[in-house]
This record gives sequence, C-alpha cells and structure tokens, in this order.
Amino acid sequence: MSFYSVITSTLDLLEPSDSIAVAVSGGADSMVLAHVLKQWSVANNIRLVALTVDHGLRSESASEAQQVHAWLQDSGIEHHILHWRGEKPSSNIQHHARNARYELLTTTCKTLGIDVLAVAHHGDDQAETVLMRLARGSGVDGLAAMEPIKYRDGLITIRPMLEVTKQDIIAYAQQQKIEWIEDPSNDSLEYDRVKFRQFLNGFADKHVITKRLCQTAKHMRRAQQVLDKQLHSLMSQVAVFELPSHICVDMSAWQKLDEEIQLRMLTSWMRMLNVDFYKPRFENLEHLAERLLDWNHFTGATLSGCVFKSNRGKLLIFREMSAIENSSVVLTNKEVVWDGRVSCYYAQAGDVPARVEPLMDSGFASIKKNLGPLSLPKLIIHTLPALKILEKTVAVPHINYYDASIIPSDVSMNNITYC
Repeated sequence: MSFYSVITSTLDLLEPSDSIAVAVSGGADSMVLAHVLKQWSVANNIRLVALTVDHGLRSESASEAQQVHAWLQDSGIEHHILHWRGEKPSSNIQHHARNARYELLTTTCKTLGIDVLAVAHHGDDQAETVLMRLARGSGVDGLAAMEPIKYRDGLITIRPMLEVTKQDIIAYAQQQKIEWIEDPSNDSLEYDRVKFRQFLNGFADKHVITKRLCQTAKHMRRAQQVLDKQLHSLMSQVAVFELPSHICVDMSAWQKLDEEIQLRMLTSWMRMLNVDFYKPRFENLEHLAERLLDWNHFTGATLSGCVFKSNRGKLLIFREMSAIENSSVVLTNKEVVWDGRVSCYYAQAGDVPARVEPLMDSGFASIKKNLGPLSLPKLIIHTLPALKILEKTVAVPHINYYDASIIPSDVSMNNITYC
C-alpha cells in the first residue's frame, strides 16, 4: 500500500462525517498528516480544520504557531491557534500540558461541531510506548499501547499513522517538500520517552525492531478485545447494577472466575462509579482482589474513589464520601451533570437558588423521620445526590423523597429529574 493509502485506511473505518479536525504541532509528523488529510478531505468533500495548541511554555511557541498558521493557510487548510492560559505548573509539565492540550482540542471540536479528531502519533511513538510500559511491568492493556480509534467525551480520536514509521514520514515530507519545525524537547533526556527513543536509535535495524514492537501492540490489542468480550458476557451473571448508587456483587460467582477476569471486573466496576477514574497501581488492585478472595475475613476497603463493603453476604461497591463531599453543582433550566455520572434537570421558578450535593449524614438526619423503610445501607444513601434549596434538603429522587412544603408551589415534582 502507498503511504497515502495506509494513513487513509483508518478513515474508512469511521461513520460518514462532514468534517474532521487534525491536531498540528508543527512537527514533521503532524504537518505530513495535515497534508495527507487535505488531499483526502478534498476528494471526499469533507471540511478539514487544523488546530494548534500554543502551550506558552517556550518563548518561541507563539511565533512557531504563527509559522504553522502561515504554512497551513498557504495549503488552503482552515487553521485555529488555541492558547493554554493561566499559571503553568512547575513539575510534571508534560502530563499537565497533555491534559490541557486534550481539553482545548476537545472543547474547540465541540464548539465547531466536529466529532472526529486526528492526531499524529506514529509507529515510532507506538514502539516507544510499548517499551516504556514493558519497563513498568504492564499487562495486556498496557502493552496494547495506543488505539487507532478511541471514543472519549463524545469525541472520536483517530491515529491514522500508527502503521508508518518516523523514517517513512520524513521521506514523504522531503518528497512533497513539506516544511516543519523541530521541537528541542524531542531530544531532551529530561523525559523518559526520549531515553527510550535513544535506546531504540542505538539499534542498526531500528526500523525492523520498531515495526515488530508495533506488531506486539496489535497482538495485545486482539487479546484485549477477546478478554473484554468475555468480561462483558459474564458481568451480569456476577453483579446487579443499581447505578448511580452502587453495585451489588455475588462473591461466590466472582470467586469462580479466572484471575484476569476478576481483576478486569474490579476495574470496570470502579470506572462505572467514578468518572475521574484513573486505573490504580496493579499491586493495589491485586491486593484488593486477594483480600476479596479471603471473603470470610473481608470487612471493607477503598480504592480509586470507591468503597468495597461486605453486606449480608454480598459485596457492595459505592462512591467514597471523601471523593464527593465537596462536589456541588448549581441547577439551572438546562441539564447539568453532578459527579460526572448523574444528569440533573430542575425547571426552577423565579430566583430560587438550587443546587445538587451529596446527601451526607447531616442531610440524611434532617429527612430520615419522613422516610419509609429503606433497602439501602445508610453509607450508600449518604452518597446519593440531593436537591437543596435555601440550605435545606428538599428532594432525593433515588429514594423517592420530596419535601413539597419547601419547594415552591408552582414547581411541579415532575420538573425535578435525576438520571
């Protein structure tokens, strides 16, 4: 296949769309990707928008962004420069810059009505990622490395260049006379990725090794897909999902599963309850699983913002109060999301201030005399979203509690919805 065909083959896997964005840093990789996507978008009558994030971390970044703007305009590509404003971190800069870049790109795509974003990670990046994760002792998911297509926050991120190497990209850029900017941070030994890059560069047959590492990622991704398929087929046999409040697990069924599936289920359950979930260290996850296998002696544990509690022979998993006690959203006439997992809508009348917060022990104490029999343990009820008006708890829809004496008479109960 030609260089062009390899890159555009990923695009053929997508649902039809009338627009696509491409992240362009100005390096050879992203400039080449923008060049190829320009050809493809013209051939398919699709709007192409290039986005460059100026992190403001180097004195040259503003002028470099303007240079990229000029190059792309000359190529007939619509281009926007995005700025990372505010105070910059003094440590772990790459991590914070990556998060800021993703947020800026995602927000801009949504504003422009674009749901597909192409990024220029290539085969060498993939090989470096495999090596870095191998050094960390990663399992199947880690060694599957970067996905060609990823769905997140309503945005489809595609990496069409994972099948081509840096050597291929430079050759194409030189052939097509595409200009680019060299980023000095790409050679800074301050970063682990650069150290692994130099390690790979030390091999005479680096091109071959890079492709084999990319093949390893593909093998691991296939294994990952099989494991995930098995996981989802077994999930409903093991647990009952009472989202958003909790998950109830049949431990006798869970203990019969293969260890890999057990660990994946624990991870999946935590992700369901915690929108800001960040996969815990494997040793912590493994330690939790070991404690659960000794079920007769298990009393409770916390991990990744979730509580694991033994209750009447079952395992209950729910949100940890310390992770949500400061969460609060002000309700408007538009749908808002609380704790990243509960959609809230309140058709409020006049200027009555209303917000959603966790019920907590204090809120529960103020309403418990008006509650009927409850099937949920108090610890879970405390984590439920509660509607508060004038500092009083007036509704907790998940336990069917409403205080009509506090809610203004012209506001119907049907105007309060949590889902």
